Amino acid sequence: MELNRAVDSYRHCSLFVLMSIETLGEAYRLSWRVRSRCLRDTIEAPTRIIRCEYVAELDMQTLVRAKGPSFPLG
Repeated sequence: MELNRAVDSYRHCSLFVLMSIETLGEAYRLSWRVRSRCLRDTIEAPTRIIRCEYVAELDMQTLVRAKGPSFPLG
């Protein structure tokens, strides 16, 4: 088992968190990272269908300023 693998790699990524973090402000204080990904399966181009694999990391400081620290994560 490699110990230097990224925690958020596909094989080690979990959708469950064993803490009760309920607000954006708490997540920011704990240095959480937020990524957004494309929900559409495909992008229809004029000549072919392209799988959408767009992923972007969002800036937590901007999210907290825009939504407020008490914004619920649920």
